[in-house]
Parts: sequence; structure tokens; C-alpha cells
Amino acid sequence: MNVDSAWYKYKASRLQDNSILPFPYLSFFVKPKPLTSIFTIDYKNPMAANPLVLILGAGPRIGASVAEKFASNGYKVAVASRSGSGTKTANGFLSLKADFTKPDSIPALFDAVKTEFHTSPSVVVYNAAALTNPPDKDSIFSLSAKSVALDLNVNTISPYVAAQQAVSGWETLPEETKKTFIYTGNILNVFIVPMPPMLDLGMGKSASAFWIGLADVTYSARGFR
Repeated sequence: MNVDSAWYKYKASRLQDNSILPFPYLSFFVKPKPLTSIFTIDYKNPMAANPLVLILGAGPRIGASVAEKFASNGYKVAVASRSGSGTKTANGFLSLKADFTKPDSIPALFDAVKTEFHTSPSVVVYNAAALTNPPDKDSIFSLSAKSVALDLNVNTISPYVAAQQAVSGWETLPEETKKTFIYTGNILNVFIVPMPPMLDLGMGKSASAFWIGLADVTYSARGFR
């Protein structure tokens, strides 16, 4: 998402009630303080020093940039991707191999992180995505149900399982630790326009926007964002 885009600025300016947002994932833009505070570390508290972030879907662009940003702010970093090595990278990141088409493989990633760092990640970023274009550009229903299901696993089910794991781990962290789950979105769940090539990506982003928004509303009182 481009935070400088005119559309997001417009949407943020139109939202008057910040308590329950019609587009909860836009809380990044409407209520910046909670996200900004992720990078505020209380080094006087040994339990809060060197917090941990897990980035699921750490490619060479967004994923790598996000990892470097967190590392520069004092975070220990674990990244998971299809090309993960199972070892530490040159910059000290734990690199894990992941297959996001298989939601039942997600808990093992969290287990590996906890084994390595002896704690659960306080911040989890889900950045994986999948898209399969309908083979017949004139018919969205030319895309097989199998392809839709596999891509929904990546776009919706695996991040849902990751959020389950994140919340479970947060229960073991000190109350004062800032706890945040970030899902990389786009405009497909907002703009209702004909975009046949984006069929199953839009389906996944729309479904995930709903449970992300619901989770933010229902867990924010506990300090989970």
C-alpha cells in the first residue's frame, strides 16, 4: 500500500469516528500512534529489550525492506519465505522455509522462532500473496476451483492461522509489550470494479479484510492490534 496515495489520504480524511472504522485496516492511516509506538522500545525493562518480529512472506522487495526497518529499530528478526534456508542470514535474521499454500505448516514456523529466540514474536507481518489469472480472459469461471482454493490458502487461511498463533504467543508475553499483527493489503477489497485477472486475489483480500477488521475491534481492548 502506498501511504502517500491521494486515495488513502482522502479516505482517512473522511473517517470521523476512530473507534470503529468502516475500513478497520485503514487504522494505519487514521490512528498512526499505535503503529509508530511499535518502534518505541523501553530498554529499562529487560523483558522489553530486543523485541522480536516474524515476517511471513519475506521477498526481496517489501519483505526485505520491512525486515531491515525493524532491525534498525532494535528488533530481532525472523523471516519466512519459499527460499528460506533454515539458518541465519548474513545480517543475523533467522531464515525459514515456508509453503503458504499449506496452512497447517504455519504453526511449525512459530515453533521454530520460539526455539531459536526463546520467546514469541510481539509483531507478526503477513506479506505473502498468490494470484492465478483465469485462463479465459472473458470468463472468470474458467479458473479452476483447485486454483481458487490454493490461492485462498495463501491469501486468507494461512494468515488466519498465523494470527491465531500470534495471539497464542502474545498471551505469554508481558502485558506492557506492544503486540501487533500486520497484513499487507491492497485496494481489491474496496474498489468494486471489473478486474477479472485479479479474481482470486481480490477474493482473498476481501475475506481477510473482514477478519482483520473484526480482530482489531474485538482484541484492541487487550492491547492486541
